[in-house]
Amino acid sequence: MAELLFGTAGIPLSTWPQETGEGIRRVAALGLDCMELEFVHGVYLNEPKPKLWPA
Repeated sequence: MAELLFGTAGIPLSTWPQETGEGIRRVAALGLDCMELEFVHGVYLNEPKPKLWPA
């Protein structure tokens, strides 16, 4: 990897509602490169095919 990526450890506190998809959208809006995702007990997403990236 030729560059460093900067992001948050989990969903940013400024995200509402505190959901994975919203967290990813918020990270992009903040101009960050990545977000740590932890699915400890399972993956819980409300949409069958979540749209995670901004249009």
